[in-house]
Amino acid sequence: MSRILIITSLLPVSAIGYKKNENDILLVTEDQITSKYSNISFKYIFTFPYANRILSKISKKWDSYYNLKKVEVFELRGRNLFLLPVFVLPKKVMVRNVLTSLSLFVHRKRIERLIRDFKPTVLHAQDADTGAFIARILSKKYNIPYIVTLRELNKVKDKKVKKNLEYANNLIAISPTQQKMLGTLIDKSSVLIPHGINNVFFQERKKDYNVDGSFGNGIKLVTIARLLDWKNIDLIIKQVLVNKDLSLDIIGSGPENQNLKSLVQRCNLEDRVRFLGQISQERIVDVISECHLFVLISYPETLGRVYFEVMALGLPVIASKNTGVDGIITDGVEGFLIDHKSDQELESVLKKITENPSIISKMGLNAKKLAKKYDWDEVSKKYYDIYNEQ
Repeated sequence: MSRILIITSLLPVSAIGYKKNENDILLVTEDQITSKYSNISFKYIFTFPYANRILSKISKKWDSYYNLKKVEVFELRGRNLFLLPVFVLPKKVMVRNVLTSLSLFVHRKRIERLIRDFKPTVLHAQDADTGAFIARILSKKYNIPYIVTLRELNKVKDKKVKKNLEYANNLIAISPTQQKMLGTLIDKSSVLIPHGINNVFFQERKKDYNVDGSFGNGIKLVTIARLLDWKNIDLIIKQVLVNKDLSLDIIGSGPENQNLKSLVQRCNLEDRVRFLGQISQERIVDVISECHLFVLISYPETLGRVYFEVMALGLPVIASKNTGVDGIITDGVEGFLIDHKSDQELESVLKKITENPSIISKMGLNAKKLAKKYDWDEVSKKYYDIYNEQ
């Protein structure tokens, strides 16, 4: 029996307001693996900043940390998380490992009970910094192998991170970009395991283009994202204003929702830009099936499984260079990679497509072919194998 103890701050814990809509990829990955293999189980150490009564007065965020600290176990989608408050400073500093060690010391008895009761066979840290350091300390103390997924390499690449990675039994990259970053830090290989794609996306989408590849009612763009400023959705809206052959569906919600709606109103684009908000996966599939091109030029972006989901439905994509999909998607084959700061590059690509819409059907076939390499059967097997070789 393989027992995997995940160490992460990447979970949609609703008790912390801004994490309510956090990426749930770790939970989805667990569900996919355990549905295919019965001899494996998972448990989570969820790390978050320590807060006392004084810090709780700073903001709602710090107040949520303070209130969560009082809870020993938090239930998330049928899982009981082990909560680990960690002493942190506002910025990444050289003494951060000292603070993390102090946090482990304070909670040592709880951690000992967790290790004794769960008996993990592998520790899996979901970032290269704090999570990996905790895994390294617990690995040494309890003689349990640990692996690290290379998140946060773009944020911190100092000697402390380097040591975390050097001692790890194995490293996982979720994108070629992470593998390149690793190569600038240490001489050690990693296993590439991108996010998997749900089978619901592997279906034929609605075909509404003509024999010559043109579209009778113009080209419909779609973007799916949490509405944050670094997702650069405003740049897509501005292209709809410039190019009369385009319309846009926006799926998702977030802090930029009202700003984006105001932009649409100022540009008089209410008839060509729709805000669909948070919708079910089934509805997302229906919407994507009625669209022609997926555009998300967010930066930075670790990977973004949504790119693979829309490609599985046969949509080519426009994404940013030097992000997680750069190196998986080939520019001009499954879509286009552009500079996220360049309005001109986005305008040029969209103009090229509207003048020669047959590109969409050709690239769509390539996109679907690429997506098939990342179905959950393949991804789950890679995780299962790496967990069992430790």
